[in-house]
Amino acid sequence: MEGLQSLPTLLRLYIYGLHGYFVEVTFTALWDLIAVGNFRLQGCSSIWSLAIYGSCGLALEKLSKKLRDKNVPIYFRALIYVMLIYLWEYTSGTLLRLISACPWDYEEFRYNVSGLITLEYAPFWLVTGILTERIIMGRLEQLRWVGVGNKKNLEPQSTLSSSSSANGFASTNGLIKMKRTD
Repeated sequence: MEGLQSLPTLLRLYIYGLHGYFVEVTFTALWDLIAVGNFRLQGCSSIWSLAIYGSCGLALEKLSKKLRDKNVPIYFRALIYVMLIYLWEYTSGTLLRLISACPWDYEEFRYNVSGLITLEYAPFWLVTGILTERIIMGRLEQLRWVGVGNKKNLEPQSTLSSSSSANGFASTNGLIKMKRTD
């Protein structure tokens, strides 16, 4: 279809960053609830996490496509995702330590590496890798961006079923369409 393209890299970076940030805040809130009974459910994170999760999401996306193209089984892909996540966490933590800005320290964990990663989190990273591939990447691959510079691309196309909503957007078989306001 003319005018349709996959979501821009910066938008995918943003989505992965926000998703990771949300998951981290939720995880730390639930961890606090379970570990110390804190019912306030106040999670925490760092603004650095947006860039870390965003860039790691893009790396996982590229790696996932290559592995799926080679028909690598999901259980093996998940293990590779864990290794990539650990590499990303260790590298970003090392770089942030250079400017005294690393927001995490796993020194109190038994199986930590330089306080930057902890092997105790492997099950969480395994589940995160699988869910990211199956849910987040799967949905982002289905979305298409409709070019807004061409008025022709903004009109409903006869080959697609279209439904407008009151908020000014139109949903067309999972495609993102923006209604011009000028």
